[in-house]
Amino acid sequence: MYKDMKKTSRNIAHASDSRNEVCNMGIHGNRLTRFLSTLLLTLLISLKLGGIILWTPGAAYSQPVSPCISPTAVFNSVPYAINTPLQTTPGFPLTFYGGALTFSAALSGSAFYPNDGNGGIRVRNDQGPAIGDYLYVQPTNSPNYRTTNNRTTYTFTFSQAVSNFRVVVGGLNNFDGTTVRALNGASEVVLNDSNFTDLVPNIPNGVLPTRIGRETITGGFTGYTIFSANSGGGFGVDTNRYTLTITQPITQLVVVTGKNNDSTSQVTIGFTTFSSCPSISGTVFNDVNGSQIQDGGEVGTNGGGLNAVLVNTATNQVVAVTTVATNGTYTFRSVDENTNYTVRITTANPAIGSSPPPAVILPTNFVNTGENLNGVIDGTVDGIISVPITINNVSGVNLGIQQLPTAVGGTAPGQVNPGGTNAVAVPTSLFTGSTDPDGGTVVQYRITAFPANATSITINSVNFTAATFPVGGVTITTAQLAGISVDPIDGAVTVAIPFRAIDNANQLSSNTANASLPFTAPVAAPPDVLLVKRITAVNGSTTNLTSFVDETSGPNAADDNNPLWPAGYLIGGGTSNPADPFITGAIAIRPGDILDYTVYFLNAGQGLATNVRVCDRLEPQLEFVPTSFNGQSPNDGGIIPEQGIALAVGSTTPTAFLSNINDPPDRGQFVATPTVPPNCNTSDNPNGTVVVNVTRTTGSPTLPQVPNATAPGTPPTSFGFVRFQARVR
Repeated sequence: MYKDMKKTSRNIAHASDSRNEVCNMGIHGNRLTRFLSTLLLTLLISLKLGGIILWTPGAAYSQPVSPCISPTAVFNSVPYAINTPLQTTPGFPLTFYGGALTFSAALSGSAFYPNDGNGGIRVRNDQGPAIGDYLYVQPTNSPNYRTTNNRTTYTFTFSQAVSNFRVVVGGLNNFDGTTVRALNGASEVVLNDSNFTDLVPNIPNGVLPTRIGRETITGGFTGYTIFSANSGGGFGVDTNRYTLTITQPITQLVVVTGKNNDSTSQVTIGFTTFSSCPSISGTVFNDVNGSQIQDGGEVGTNGGGLNAVLVNTATNQVVAVTTVATNGTYTFRSVDENTNYTVRITTANPAIGSSPPPAVILPTNFVNTGENLNGVIDGTVDGIISVPITINNVSGVNLGIQQLPTAVGGTAPGQVNPGGTNAVAVPTSLFTGSTDPDGGTVVQYRITAFPANATSITINSVNFTAATFPVGGVTITTAQLAGISVDPIDGAVTVAIPFRAIDNANQLSSNTANASLPFTAPVAAPPDVLLVKRITAVNGSTTNLTSFVDETSGPNAADDNNPLWPAGYLIGGGTSNPADPFITGAIAIRPGDILDYTVYFLNAGQGLATNVRVCDRLEPQLEFVPTSFNGQSPNDGGIIPEQGIALAVGSTTPTAFLSNINDPPDRGQFVATPTVPPNCNTSDNPNGTVVVNVTRTTGSPTLPQVPNATAPGTPPTSFGFVRFQARVR
């Protein structure tokens, strides 16, 4: 049989040598060459010679098998019988994943396959549905494999170079060891500790597999060695395991196994969970300046909790979900090649296969700022980026997010409302307490609406009223805050300026704050109405009334000397009476005499006087004359049966003649005893009281208030008098 195989080999070699000739002759239409060419295109022969697999050159005409091995791909694609020795029948090479991976094994030294229910090379399925079919190997009698030739060599060959290769190697019990070497063509891919992760200990003693590191063992084989460091063991492959991950391109993986001591027992290993498809990786980053590129100083983030979701563009189905790490990184391992995907970030955790994919939902107060693929911005800010995959890994699939700034308002110290059309400057500190997290800066402010309780606002030298304020608000820089002023409406009010903050990434705060300016109502300056009463005529004559008694003490002593009285306005008095020196300037009065009494008034205060009422009670020896001014005009709008009272406002002569009864809008009345007139600051009325309301809001003319005098006779409504006559009894 060996001779036949050599003959076949020579025939194949001859056919291979003739291939170029056949192809060249085929140009001239030689039928024989076309026949041989067709034959060679369909011929694929493998030859087992001492564990070395030889492929005929004719295989080069076949379409290459994709090296992509996804975790869900069918491992036992032939399929081989489960738990049946395969080293003899069908023999090596064994083909898995539809030809993407081939496997062969070679014994050396004292190693052999035991003839029992576990020995040899098998496909098994005893680790549950998550693992499914896997490659199980168990030679025996391989003591001290690192220092002797007692070992088994396993060779995994890929149809094309693969990146991101991953396999779980388990069952390293009782000092089982592996020395691993990876190749890309003829070049070694050097492995180190970072390639061997997820170490799981032996149970129950909890001893982890031991890393020896890169070394050259007997026979000149160089690779990375890792072995079990426990004395217990068994045929299981679910303990004492590690995960081998190689991101660089490789075409072949060689694993040399045996015992790391002098034991001659079985060396049981399970190779499970192969994958070698391209990967997609990237970073979610805090885009502080909104450039959509991760600039210097901008760090990765997961916003407090994000998932990256991989979606097949053609089917719109979710194919993978992975958690974004706290540093913002994420990786999808073993994605299908030659496929278009999108990556989106969201707080949702969708089921694999779900469609449509979840919406992009970010943690509270975060927004998307833009996406880029290795620095190329995709142009649509939506938390989604397209990723076309060929056969290579794709990294740099980056998505920018940012926390929004927070508008923080302030309240100015209270101040008196200036009243009228007067603007008040707004302190910049009422805005600048706004914040931007994670290193950002608030650089602008948007006043979103016209302020409450204001008649106008000036922003950056432009004055706005409620009618002219722009619908979209007014945006200004931090420097322009100094130019804001408001004119408050009158009274005790708080002007509230609503605004939102904008950061250096041009992101607008989600909240609205208020810059508040509280105003108190101005304290009204008090009026001070002075009253001076004099007799200004006796029996219609003013003769001998050129002097009067001038008080020199008491709270009202200076009232008639106030400089705001118009010059010469106050008249009345009498001649000296030598018989009574205590009544200086008095004149002789007899029963039956008619006396004119004049009560002068003057607002000598600082504010308006309202509700001014003059009340004058008659002395017991006097009798009110109700007809003193009958027939005189103008009257004051009353019924006018009798007119016994005169009123002057801003004049030396009466400006209105009032009735004696309560008949508004007429302002005068005589209240006879015993009725006590209201609002006259008296509790009795023994002889009648003359009452005149100087101010009024009805009738004509109105006089709502008596203004304060700012100069003698100015304004003219700041002074006047009330006059009536009384008969001496």
